[in-house]
Parts: sequence; structure tokens; C-alpha cells
Amino acid sequence: MSSALLRATADVNPGVAVETRGLTKHYPNGIVAVGDLHLVVRRGEVYGFLGPNGAGKTTTLRMLLGLIRPTSGSAVVAGSAPGTAASLMKVGAIVETPAFYPYLSGYDNPRVLAMYSGVPESRIGKALDDLQPATLTRGMGMTDFAVNRRTNREPDVPALREQNLLLGPVDHTVPVLSVKDSDGKLKAVVFTYACHNTTLSAQQWCGDYAGFAQFALEERYPEATALFCMGCGADQNPIPRRTVEQCQGYAQKLSTAVVAVLEKPLTPIASSLEMRHAFVPLAMDPPPPTEKLERMASEGVLTWDGRRYGFGHETFFVSANIRLKSLGPASPILFKGAVQADRHRKIMVPMM
Repeated sequence: MSSALLRATADVNPGVAVETRGLTKHYPNGIVAVGDLHLVVRRGEVYGFLGPNGAGKTTTLRMLLGLIRPTSGSAVVAGSAPGTAASLMKVGAIVETPAFYPYLSGYDNPRVLAMYSGVPESRIGKALDDLQPATLTRGMGMTDFAVNRRTNREPDVPALREQNLLLGPVDHTVPVLSVKDSDGKLKAVVFTYACHNTTLSAQQWCGDYAGFAQFALEERYPEATALFCMGCGADQNPIPRRTVEQCQGYAQKLSTAVVAVLEKPLTPIASSLEMRHAFVPLAMDPPPPTEKLERMASEGVLTWDGRRYGFGHETFFVSANIRLKSLGPASPILFKGAVQADRHRKIMVPMM
């Protein structure tokens, strides 16, 4: 797609976030993953792809992110061609698993990352020049601010904690990975906690407890980089929550746990790296009957705090359920929705 056409499309459709024209992907084995897709997503709209394996959902997203090239057709994402720095700096996405661009070199991958992150490209060369042998060690700490949100009502948590009556299951472990240079100086620390990073609920950018913990660790170890890895939070939340002071308090607990691990003898990690994986089949419940969905839509859902949330569009669940039952072997459903101004809910209306 020429730059002139990109500019013309962006100028003619300033309110368009994503637009495709005849987007198509053929694979050498003859499979047509995506065929002649015409799509327009305007700013403020929410779109979702729903369909069976092989319907082309992931392939479409990969093309829109520049991870793979289309066989034919064109696309514009955030006013620019997919995969360009101008487009990627306005897009956040994880498709299945995060990965580098396979068709870019080891230098060009961080170069693209630097461009859409606003980081000077000179830092890439400086980092590469600073490569040196490192020693990896590991340890385990503990901190207790994660609470099972399913088995403990949020308003009751302070009293239950004081009486040591909080219910599980819960995981309070803090795995820590230490990276030291040949002189024994700490260069990086990777720490994990299985708890949603959601102390704050305001619609503002914040690293939450994990970000504050990183700041605390880098202040204590100025020559090191602190990296947080989110564990499988599942039902665990930082409770109580909602205030910055609580967020900073949890960060203090977490960083203190990491420091305690770093200050004691750790277990060396061998230089060899082994990776294993296994697929676990999970049985799925049958879809709920239409009658139940109609009742949910009309009555709403009662939450732990006694409030009842309605869905605002009774036909959504019913229509979606009927359409799902009539799916063909490769028929993706496209849902179009509008985000409501109500802070309590987001309503998605199906485009049938």
C-alpha cells in the first residue's frame, strides 16, 4: 500500500481506527486463512472476532499488527500501515503469546521497540556493548497481601485478616531470580507474585503495586534493573484496595520480601536451559439454555455488595446464543459494540 494511499485514507476517514480492503491470506498448502475481508472499525467502537479454530481470527490480527504479510489486499491501523512504528506506537496487543518479529534481526527488533516507545536508539548499541557473563541464582520469599476474592467478601477482609480467618486457596510465594555480573554485582532481579496488579481502579496509567515495588528495588540497588513477572493471579486480588496508599503499602511488602531473598544464600542455576510443555484437555460445560440467558438479561446479576447490574440489551445473550448454535465449520462471528458512558458496565450489541 503506497504512502499516498495511506495518507488519503487517514485524511478521508479521520474517525477510523482500523480499515481493511480485500485483506486476504493464502498459505502455500492451499489453505485460505482469510479471504477478501472488508472491515471498518471506528474510534470508540469495540469489535470482537468469535469463531471456531481455523476461522481466521488470529491470522487477521497478525496481519493487522504486521506479524505476517497478507497475500493481497490492504489495511490501515491507527492511520498507518500495519507493523510500522507509527502504527505500533498506538496499538497494544498480545496475540496468543508475545514474541519478536521473526523477519527482523536481533538489532532491528529492539530498534522498532525503541521507536514506538520513545527510547533513544543509541541505548540499543550501549546495551549490546555491555554484554558480559552473568551468574543466575534463585530463591523464594513470601508476602501475604493477596486475598482470594471468591471466598472472602471484600468489606470483610480487614476483620478476617485481623482474626486470621481469611479463606483460601491462596498462594503467597514470591519467586526471585537474581542476575549478577562477574564481580558479583547485582545487575537485574526478576520477581513474581500471583496476584492481580489491580489495587487502583481509576482510569489512569499506573504500574500499581508492581511498579512501586520496582521503584523501591531499583532505589535500593541503583545498578540493577527490577523486572516484575505476573504469576497466575486467578482469584487473588490485593484487598483492601482502591487507594494509592494501599498500593504503595503492598509494594513495600513485596519489595521487602524480594530484598529478604536477595540478602540470603541463593540456589545457583545451571547454564543449560530446558523447556517443556504439555497440552491439558479441559472439558467445557454445554452452553446455557436460551431461557436462562433471557432471565439473566431481564433480571440482571446480583453482586456481593447487594447491587444488581443489568445488561441493558436483552437481545444480546439470546441472539448470541442462537447464532453460536448455528455456526458453520469456519464461520467467524463479528460483534460490534459501543462502550457506554456508565462506569459500571460495557455493553456489546451483536451485529447479526
